[in-house]
Amino acid sequence: MNPRHLLALLPLAIVLSMPGAAQAAPQTIDADDLERGATTSVAHLVGTTLRTGAGKSFELPATEGDYHLLGKSRAGWVIWEKGAFSGTGQEHNLLLLKGGKTSTFYSRTAPVVDDDSTHATYLLSDSTKRVAQVFRRAEAPTQVTVVNLSGEKVASRFFDDTSDVLDFPGPRMILGDHRVVRTWRPGHRPTVTAKREANYADTARDQVSLRGKKGRFGFTTLSRPGRLRWSARFDPMRISPDGRRVYGLKLGVKGDSRRDVLQVRRMRDGKLIASFRTRFLRQTAAIASTWEGSKAVVFLADLSGDKGAVLVRCRVKGACVRASDNGYPITVPFQPDRG
Repeated sequence: MNPRHLLALLPLAIVLSMPGAAQAAPQTIDADDLERGATTSVAHLVGTTLRTGAGKSFELPATEGDYHLLGKSRAGWVIWEKGAFSGTGQEHNLLLLKGGKTSTFYSRTAPVVDDDSTHATYLLSDSTKRVAQVFRRAEAPTQVTVVNLSGEKVASRFFDDTSDVLDFPGPRMILGDHRVVRTWRPGHRPTVTAKREANYADTARDQVSLRGKKGRFGFTTLSRPGRLRWSARFDPMRISPDGRRVYGLKLGVKGDSRRDVLQVRRMRDGKLIASFRTRFLRQTAAIASTWEGSKAVVFLADLSGDKGAVLVRCRVKGACVRASDNGYPITVPFQPDRG
């Protein structure tokens, strides 16, 4: 029997709960029109102002480049300063902010062949004891360098040019490319964890999202990858703190970014719970997005004109409000690696 005919025979409630079934239209958000709500409890950096999420704020020194918040460690707030371009390359500095004072613990000048063909990002490990630099150059291997908070290099290694860091607990790192998933303990040889493409991993919850049929992705266990519990055209970005939900992007068909949607799905069965659409979502959600608790998603939204951007908080079952001052750039801790 044709699967479409079989689908038509299923009770309506079952059809609507299936990950790939038709769902209500996404909520379209224009950040310019949203009301200003309470400031998010998520720590975030707006330009040179760090807001801790606990009512405190700190000012960073003026810079010719941009600051990006990586997270908080016992040694202080960890911040990546992405310097301006020069004749020799681009300066990258890792800073610690503690007691209102900043200190640099690692610096690197990244050579620039072509501004449009290079990409670098930094990730603070979940253990908050190490930082990974992921450096890409077009059609060249991806270089991953791990340093500790004293600036000492722990290890450096080259990976396939399509590699992404999927998770970085600290003692190990999970990387994925178009063919396999690898586990790397810096200082040792990587091992193959799964022989399939992956787009997300969460080591703490033993979850990995692998490619299934027809370009769909779904979750299985990271320690013993097997059958996918469900699959959808969905790029997961973060599982909620209580482990019950996951948000991510559903990209527009044929690469049409105007139709990108931020979706919230139920981890158990992939049921779509909520979805939101705003301009430039593909770029802004990758720069800054996270959970506030387990029932609200906070993500970056573009503002019109020269007003920059703002953090928006959308409750899974409720309204969206502006949750930060406007400015640029705006970053939140533990931002995902997106090449």
